[in-house]
Formats: sequence, C-alpha cells, structure tokens
Amino acid sequence: MSRFVDEVLATARSATTGMVTGEPAAKARSTWPELHQVARRVAGALIEGGLQPGQAVAVLAGLPAEIAPVAQGIWLAGGSMTMLHQPTPRTDLQVWREDTLRVLTMIDARLVVVGAPFEQVIPVLTAYAIKHVTASELTAGPAHPGWKPSKTAWRCCSSPAVPPPSRRPCGSPTATSTPTSRTPVTISDATSRA
Repeated sequence: MSRFVDEVLATARSATTGMVTGEPAAKARSTWPELHQVARRVAGALIEGGLQPGQAVAVLAGLPAEIAPVAQGIWLAGGSMTMLHQPTPRTDLQVWREDTLRVLTMIDARLVVVGAPFEQVIPVLTAYAIKHVTASELTAGPAHPGWKPSKTAWRCCSSPAVPPPSRRPCGSPTATSTPTSRTPVTISDATSRA
C-alpha cells in the first residue's frame, strides 16, 4: 500500500488536528478522523452506486467541508477526481455549460458530484442525462471499511477558456508519491485493505 494512503488512514485513526472551514464569524472545526468517517460513507455510497476502480468522478462544489471528504471518498472507492471549473457571476452560462459538458465527455466522467453553492446546475445535468448526485446524498451512504487501488487519483484539466481543454492524470493516492505529482504513476502494490 502506498505511503499516501497509509498516512491518510493513520491520520484518520490518531490525529487530534483537523480542518477549520466556514466564514470567520461561523467557523466549523472537523477533526481528520471525523472527516475520514464521512469519506468512508462517501466511498460506500459510490461503490453501492456502481463506481469501479479507475473510473472518473467530476466534482462541482465550492465548500471545503464538502470537498475534502468527497475527494477522500472517491479515492477510497478507487476512482479519480476532477474538479470542474466553477462559474462566476460574470460567466456566460451558455459557454460554461458547453465547456463543462465537453470536459465531462473528455474525462469520461461516470458521475458528477454537486455541492453547494452549485445545486442550480442539477437541471442541466438531468436534461443531458448525466448521472449526478449531491454531496449530501453521498455522505449519507453506508460506511466502506477499506479502499480500492486506482492508478489515477485525479485528472487535471486545462482551462476551458483556452480551447480545447485537455486532460491528464495527475498522480495516485495508491502509489508512493505525493498527491501533487504531475506524472502518471504505476502501482506496484495493488492490494486492497478489507
């Protein structure tokens, strides 16, 4: 098993530190073990929903408290993650929708996870028959005890503002590399933990 996943699992068992999110007047603190428990439910829901190791999951969310357990859950389920470009108030939504649909096809996303504040795109995904789920639906899933190895942790996309967008694997949570590695990594130890 990789040092990266070993460290995530070890941190989940013993860390007293965590992550602080939210606005300054309404901060919320979650410990790494608490986030990992949520991530295990995300992984369980993804696997129950049919995600297979190596399949791509796109994420359109803006809250770190949602993104952190969703990312870890995708990795625990063996998937790769791509964060979709978020629209801004000045974005031409027609162009953004077309670019986003092109990226989903390019990465062969099997699922789009939608979180706050982007729930308003759900009707667009539904209209195009794109499988999607909300982050809150995933966090209500059954806990998954282990992880499934995958060669790719996430896929990086170039900006759709510079056509055409392109994709590339950007590392592996199951290889002995840091999560910021920019080269595809081959797994030498593909055993999973039960």
